[in-house]
Amino acid sequence: KYFYILSCFKFCLPFSTPPIKSNNHFMFRIGRSNLLKTSLRGGLLAASVDCFGRDRLLKSPIASVCSENEMTGSKNENSDFNDLWDWKTEQGIIKPYLDDRDYRFITLENGLKVILVHDEKADKAAAAMSVSVGASNDPHYIPGLAHFCEHMLFLGTEAYPLENAYKKYLASNGGRSNASTSMDTTTFQFEVGSSHLKGALDIFSNFFIGPLFTESATDREIKAVDSEDSKNRTDDGRRLLQILKDLADPMHPYSKYSTGNFKTLKSNVPANYDTREELLQFYKTHYFAENMGLAILGKESLDDLENWANGLFGK
Repeated sequence: KYFYILSCFKFCLPFSTPPIKSNNHFMFRIGRSNLLKTSLRGGLLAASVDCFGRDRLLKSPIASVCSENEMTGSKNENSDFNDLWDWKTEQGIIKPYLDDRDYRFITLENGLKVILVHDEKADKAAAAMSVSVGASNDPHYIPGLAHFCEHMLFLGTEAYPLENAYKKYLASNGGRSNASTSMDTTTFQFEVGSSHLKGALDIFSNFFIGPLFTESATDREIKAVDSEDSKNRTDDGRRLLQILKDLADPMHPYSKYSTGNFKTLKSNVPANYDTREELLQFYKTHYFAENMGLAILGKESLDDLENWANGLFGK
């Protein structure tokens, strides 16, 4: 069900094969997929593609491994490891022999790391951006700020000021979107009809170039986050999670109240702090190209996808 690209260190274990010793490996697990999620670990790109009911199912989801050097075209001194696999892209990215997709890993001039996936049979295109920031980065006086920032990015940009421009475009072209904030990663992803990828990428890219963060949207979205928090309070999983957080060392980031609500984002904020100003500073501090990883899947050629990535996300 899932396609994973996970950053692995010291050794990787591809299913039933013995561990292979090598440094800074990437592991790829390929399954049927459409929606991509990405995350950044230690400067290396990790990506996953979630399933939205794709018809073609790879019958042999073999885990495969390659090093960062292989992804960037450099030679790997571990010849035994390289000789083990017969199916590799020109870049050295390992994939199951039943996988007819094409892959390319690039780093844009601004430092953004990108994995491109060409699938000429895809009925849906998809993309995702992960930022190496999460609830553990919340200032202690505004718990939930990372999650609140995730919400605010959907509400208009300089290029597309209408608050519903992104969701309206996706909905009218067979798509949908989602986002999530964990303790150390914030991920934004979407899927859309395969012929509408470039338009969706154009709107999506501006989240990370010129978000508006208007005052009116700030006040309204605090209430939306508070509503989400109220809903979560009846969920047993969330309640157990909060118990663990309450039992943690209060000085450790894990103890932070990650969702946020009206109290943490508004009424209990110290008088000498302004939530919107802190939001702007948070975005400026953490949302920069070298701190993000992007994944794009489409029917277009890898060259076309690379040109789009450079043109839309290389600013």
